[in-house]
Amino acid sequence: MLQQDSILQALVLLREEQLVAYVRSSEPIEPAQLRSQLSQQLPAYMLPHFFVQLEQFPLTPNGKLDRLALPLPDREHESKKSFEAPRNEIERQLAAIWADVLGLQQVDIHTSFFEIGGDSILCLLIVARAEQIGLTFTPKQLFQYQTIAELATILSLPASNEEANSLKAVHHTIPLVPHQLRFFAQQPSAIQSPARFLMLEVSNERLERELLEQAIIALAQRHSILQTALSFDAQTNSWQQREYEMAFPVSDLLHTSDLSAIAREEREAAIFAEMAAAQSDLSNLSGPLWRMLHFRMGEHQPERLLIIVNDLLADHASMQILRADLEQLIRGEQLQPLNAASAFKAWAQYLQDYAVSSDIEKEVPYWLQASRGNIPLLPVDFHADHALNILEHVQNISHTFHKDDTKTLLHEVCTNFHASISEILLTALLQACACWLGKRKLLVDVESSAREINSEKLEPGHSVGQFAIMYPLLLDLEMVSTHAGLMPALRAIKEQIRGMPQRGLGYEALRYLRQHDDIPARLAALPQPEIKFSFTGQDQALARAASSFLHPIYDITIPTCNPHNHRAHLLEIDCQLVEDCLAISWTYCSQFHKRETVEMLMNRYVDTLVSFMKLHPDEDASSYTKSDFSGANLNQAKIDKVMAKLRARNKRA
Repeated sequence: MLQQDSILQALVLLREEQLVAYVRSSEPIEPAQLRSQLSQQLPAYMLPHFFVQLEQFPLTPNGKLDRLALPLPDREHESKKSFEAPRNEIERQLAAIWADVLGLQQVDIHTSFFEIGGDSILCLLIVARAEQIGLTFTPKQLFQYQTIAELATILSLPASNEEANSLKAVHHTIPLVPHQLRFFAQQPSAIQSPARFLMLEVSNERLERELLEQAIIALAQRHSILQTALSFDAQTNSWQQREYEMAFPVSDLLHTSDLSAIAREEREAAIFAEMAAAQSDLSNLSGPLWRMLHFRMGEHQPERLLIIVNDLLADHASMQILRADLEQLIRGEQLQPLNAASAFKAWAQYLQDYAVSSDIEKEVPYWLQASRGNIPLLPVDFHADHALNILEHVQNISHTFHKDDTKTLLHEVCTNFHASISEILLTALLQACACWLGKRKLLVDVESSAREINSEKLEPGHSVGQFAIMYPLLLDLEMVSTHAGLMPALRAIKEQIRGMPQRGLGYEALRYLRQHDDIPARLAALPQPEIKFSFTGQDQALARAASSFLHPIYDITIPTCNPHNHRAHLLEIDCQLVEDCLAISWTYCSQFHKRETVEMLMNRYVDTLVSFMKLHPDEDASSYTKSDFSGANLNQAKIDKVMAKLRARNKRA
């Protein structure tokens, strides 16, 4: 910010969970213009939400900066000054969404979204809410057109004729995506894949079957992936995925159970039995790939709904999308048709094309790099046959951080150290495992989502589908001193993650979709990760979008699908935001590891994350790295030098 010509002094603080920039300038500042200039050099999560111009920075009697005397930004005032109301229907609809999401009474059409509390996460929610009413734009466009007046110029009202609301009969093949191909490669003879469960408690409402049947039909018409069936083609010795118009009757998709006559203490067991039966019915060969279970719990007891979808069709975000859509349908609200109704088909075809494109050729050397060839195997407590690494022998250890600690980690730590939460979690993972491994190097399969990739060719939006991607990531701290502390480790891991091409998108396209050369075989011949990592938190905004009418129930026991299904990894670390708390789960196979070993690793992992929370940014002024200034021609030495000067200047202030 100090590189801007008119800025004389600047300070950015986290105030009430949002970044506030305090500036002293030689001329009046224009927040939108300043934010636009900063966006050329800074990632979205580092851009201030508010700019407060001061004539002088407040000082204590000792001449130090008095941070407590810095004023809080007035969001409501920002939204009201020089107020101009919406002038047409598109502006009115956008203003209503912005006001609801940002918690404001009204929104001026010429005020920047980011000046009144918007950020990159709320941006995703705005896009999703707008798409529900037929106004389609991307997060990238919202960053480009930051006011309602500007954004409205590139939008048009959705069509209202019958053609826009109809769905053509379909019966065609959809290419399998790598997530599906990976499963079938691991389980060539399996007829059952895992399912995703979302249990919902219904508030003060008795649901009639006819209403739920209508909701199921509407969901299937809205999300074409739900009309998909899988079958095995004996002639080609491969799995096929075909889409139909209502592939299965509604009676096969909805089951209502009246549990009122069952003793309360036995109802949970009855629900589990129903869940296990539904899981078993989600067969890849003979039945539908999603179901809805409706439980009547008795008089004065809230009813429950269970949405269960085959993992081959839906990712984690899809379940929250289905929840939000289902709530609207139950309330009798009309769902607008999605422009991205065929987003999953487009995603599948995009990967097919990308696998043979000239762009992916640039990625091949990265994924075949020799450094991946010298990776030690994970230590084991028992030397068992890998055929025993199956779901039957799986055990789990979990830890959940308090809301306050989660908030510190997600907001303060990420902001103070200019890193994403995944970068911090992965750094902590290697730090926790280093002594156990005997090396500060770890090859990890990272499961991510194409929903996070900002691409004009890929816009999953509010669509249901399996958009997961996985790629091997080599975490290496061998060149960082063991006594250097957390910050140098984080710096190194940040650069390794950000140095990966296309955020890992190309790996599975090369591994599973490439057919004209030996690249897939060469990738398969390299050492494969024995540990998997995932972080799920990007759909929290979607989860909050639904009101309190349908309450998710997280504390339920999930039935195992086929206990003989083979596992690809010895350890799986899953990090997830659950009701604003970071929940961490370590899953392992009892045939290879003792519980005490995994508990030790979990404890070290948690301790490392706590150490990050306690780390003060002033302890190391060099937490910035080259990738934080991708638009500038700066090397690490220059960055460290500039940051050291700024640190010294702040101390003098």
